[in-house]
Amino acid sequence: MGIRLALGAQASGVLKLVLKQGAILGIIGVLIGLVASFALTGLMKNLLFNVSTTDWSTFSVIGVLQIGVALLA
Repeated sequence: MGIRLALGAQASGVLKLVLKQGAILGIIGVLIGLVASFALTGLMKNLLFNVSTTDWSTFSVIGVLQIGVALLA
């Protein structure tokens, strides 16, 4: 980032680049996590209380939260 700024890049362009790369990594991580969680729900169903093993609202809220935290980081 410092080299880009030193060579004349605008701060907004560098910020956009960092946020884009973070968003891509966050989305890939959420997708991998969704696949893994669906694969492991059979093992975890005894630990879940008042939530079905494929509760879409829980999965979507957690996914959005994780992407938000990745962008803030």
